[in-house]
Amino acid sequence: PPMPKRIHASRNTGSTAASITMGTPGTYSVQVTVGGCSASDAVVLSNFSLQSANLGPDLSICAGQSQQIGLDIPGATYLWNTGATSDSIAVSTAGSVWVRATLNGCIASDTLNISVIPLPVVSLGPDQQICPGTNASLDATITGAAAYLWNTGATSPTISAGFGTWQVTVTQAGCSATDAVTISVSPAPTVDLGPDTTLCTGNTITLSAATPGAIFLWSNGSVAPTLAVATAATYWVDAD
Repeated sequence: PPMPKRIHASRNTGSTAASITMGTPGTYSVQVTVGGCSASDAVVLSNFSLQSANLGPDLSICAGQSQQIGLDIPGATYLWNTGATSDSIAVSTAGSVWVRATLNGCIASDTLNISVIPLPVVSLGPDQQICPGTNASLDATITGAAAYLWNTGATSPTISAGFGTWQVTVTQAGCSATDAVTISVSPAPTVDLGPDTTLCTGNTITLSAATPGAIFLWSNGSVAPTLAVATAATYWVDAD
């Protein structure tokens, strides 16, 4: 009949079973005896501690932008709640993101909360036309505390601007938005009422300031493009 096996393990376990389960670090050895002959082996058992997974503090990002987050644990494998298995991912939407890192059978995980900050709404309005020698007032003011920077270097919410293209960047809560407006110069209208005129009593003359697209104001208050006059006087017209 086969000879019984005699098994001895170190650390005074006293076990004679073919296998044991241990959870305490140390060196374990076993001696196996068959037919009066013995052989032994040993194994070192140590605890492996996976470093904690840390994605950092909760994150705020500006609308329309993305940011890379990730872990760097050499040799580990990763699983994100998005299904990604890379060591990092790009995030651009609000919500919670978690990652699970596995190394040597140990698991560490972390969760990051992401919020999205809306961009400031900046509008300088449509492109403008100004008269020669004048300026337009550009206003980028938004509600709440904000920082302003124009392409002129000005940092006020409003500027006085002439011919050209003007741009402003407004930053609020760490997020920025930009708008631009182009200002062109309209040619001044040309008005010619003709030379001074002498009228015969009872006659009428029509003075014409007709300029396409202009707005008129005569010395007598009329806003028509022409004025019929029959009395002696000095007549003038403004055309805008």
